[in-house]
Amino acid sequence: MLKSSYDLPNLPHPNAFPEDPGSLAAKEVARLSILDGMRGIAAICVTFLHFYEPFQSGTQNWIPRGYLAVDFFFCLSGYVMAFAYDPSRVELSPTELIKRRLIRLHPLVVISSLLGFAVVVTGRFYSPMAAGLFNFSVTEFFILLTCSALLLPHLFLSNASFPIFPLAAPAWSLLCEYVASLTFALFLRQLSLRWLVAMLAFAAVATAYTCYDFGSLNGGFDRRTFWIGFVRVGFSFIAGVVAYRIGRQPRLPRAESYLPLILLATFFWPFLWRPYDFLIVTIVYPLLVWLGANAIGSPSINRFSEFIGDLSYPLYMTHYVLLMLLFGATSAGWVAQNHATLAVPTMTLVAIAFAFLVKRYLDEPIRASAKGRLV
Repeated sequence: MLKSSYDLPNLPHPNAFPEDPGSLAAKEVARLSILDGMRGIAAICVTFLHFYEPFQSGTQNWIPRGYLAVDFFFCLSGYVMAFAYDPSRVELSPTELIKRRLIRLHPLVVISSLLGFAVVVTGRFYSPMAAGLFNFSVTEFFILLTCSALLLPHLFLSNASFPIFPLAAPAWSLLCEYVASLTFALFLRQLSLRWLVAMLAFAAVATAYTCYDFGSLNGGFDRRTFWIGFVRVGFSFIAGVVAYRIGRQPRLPRAESYLPLILLATFFWPFLWRPYDFLIVTIVYPLLVWLGANAIGSPSINRFSEFIGDLSYPLYMTHYVLLMLLFGATSAGWVAQNHATLAVPTMTLVAIAFAFLVKRYLDEPIRASAKGRLV
């Protein structure tokens, strides 16, 4: 969820780097275009996965491992944070770094919380399901809204499987992202590669235990699995930082064509095999991020990649509002259960358009105003 979801600080001019057209630094000053595109693909897959849930029977889904997109987000986040705020090139205090992260990420947290609040309150009047799930008093509703806007998880709800952010369920991963960003600002970016690798090894053990004990990494969004979110960000974020610190990647021919396809394929593994999540998160995603940073596409591919990359974070944060509407429509009988083939792709396209409007007319103006006043 970067630009690769980050507004980069003022970096050196490309001429300050070695004149190697294939070098990582010379390209990344402008944009990690292919990684942007991969992040956009991952966000669309998450959206598609969630929109299928109202029509889902049993545990099977069209994109069975779509939840792993969040682990890819975390890994990519670590990589771009390490590049954007490399202390050898960028002098930035922890306070300034965190301020930049808040300006970049928090407006959409507030926007999605307000949208979710509006949908839930309205939905109680037409959806029995919404009325049953969100059976709160007026005071409790405003407490939910305040906590959600401040990114404070609701860990004391009676239903342990209820989202810890009922008004904006995807915000659980933003909480993990904030913790990772704070940790990075305070000490991770100053650590040597040796210490980072040691921490990564410890995090890999925690990830392996989670996959074995819980069966997968599909957790972090409710009280029952809250702890899993920090296991997921713990390994993947550090893996991204390590991938950057390792240095220059080999430039693979046509990598911009098949790296996104490999990422997409990881979401479709249909079998219950406990080592799968562990292998994908600890090996495949760090490699994809490391190699993808050195992939160069054509101008048209880069423009498209940057476009869907820019939409990935707004799409990720706002699609849940439309999902609540879809749940209400199916529970009220307005959309039949056998309409999934048409409804899911249609809602995904609607969510992309909605995310574009929110980004263009709400998120970007708010961020520009905040940046002008605080940075």
